[in-house]
Amino acid sequence: MLPKTIHIVVKEGGSYETDFSNFTGTDCLAAGKQMHTLLAQFGVLVDQTDITPKPELLAAQGVQQELSADLETNHKIQAEG
Repeated sequence: MLPKTIHIVVKEGGSYETDFSNFTGTDCLAAGKQMHTLLAQFGVLVDQTDITPKPELLAAQGVQQELSADLETNHKIQAEG
């Protein structure tokens, strides 16, 4: 089994893009939330997140409910996973 990896590209201006590889189902969403918690410990606050779901995420059962719940909390989702 391939290791789970998170590839992060930091852009000029401080925005960044992430790509979650080798996660199953909605595990990438949980990893993204954990990543935001860890970043906050270092003073990096994420106020908007957008997700471009990969087919594996869309195939996971219940993903639509999780995406809707995140959108209701005023977050756009953008992390590939």
